[in-house]
Amino acid sequence: NELESYYKAGWLRDETEYLAGETMQLIYRLQADERVKYLNRHLPCLAQAKVLDLGAGFGYFGEALRQAGVHQYYATDPNPESLVHLRERAVLACRDISEMPDKDFDLITASQVLEHLREPCAFMHMALGRLKRGGYFYLDVPERDDTFKPMLDPHVVVYTIQSIENLMARIGLQLVHITGFGARRSNIIEAAKIRNRVLRRLKAGFERLTGCFQDDASRQEARRRVLYNEFQFDQEGQDRWWLRALFLKP
Repeated sequence: NELESYYKAGWLRDETEYLAGETMQLIYRLQADERVKYLNRHLPCLAQAKVLDLGAGFGYFGEALRQAGVHQYYATDPNPESLVHLRERAVLACRDISEMPDKDFDLITASQVLEHLREPCAFMHMALGRLKRGGYFYLDVPERDDTFKPMLDPHVVVYTIQSIENLMARIGLQLVHITGFGARRSNIIEAAKIRNRVLRRLKAGFERLTGCFQDDASRQEARRRVLYNEFQFDQEGQDRWWLRALFLKP
């Protein structure tokens, strides 16, 4: 279909270019680290879990899991370049769930995936076929990104906390925890205005200039602090940039 063709062709080019920048790589690593922290807070014995990561991308979440002591990590991703990258790191990675030979996973994750799917129920039923009883399903998605984006493409579904709860209840999962996280949506909307965009560009230019006088480690740490302040990955509450949730398969 049209969406699948996009992910196999246009998205591959766009995502590869998008990932190339040092800043985007750092953002993905920060997101991955925060997912692991969240799971450690709400999931018993994460280090012993057998994990399947759906839509794994270049595997930043897998790297964060390994650093947390997880040794059974599997992945799927439709991007051929992502598959090469994952397999070079000895990850058993497949194009989609149907090709995954293993099953009975303790934890299945889908980070920034559901908003791209026109039929999330069908996807979830396939995923749950690989999740053992008593296992957990983790997800994160943008929260009402139609309120602050000029165009949604390539997102095809918009989610709220209520719609996520309804979707998961419909397929028989029990809620463990759900929350908004990240910067407040009202702040994102304000930041999108022209005046603030200009100020942010001036600020970024100043940061690049001062970064010229720092060593690599200091520059990386400074950039990390700037991104944490901008995206607020560790902040939870209502009216946020994203949603994250953990569900149990009874």
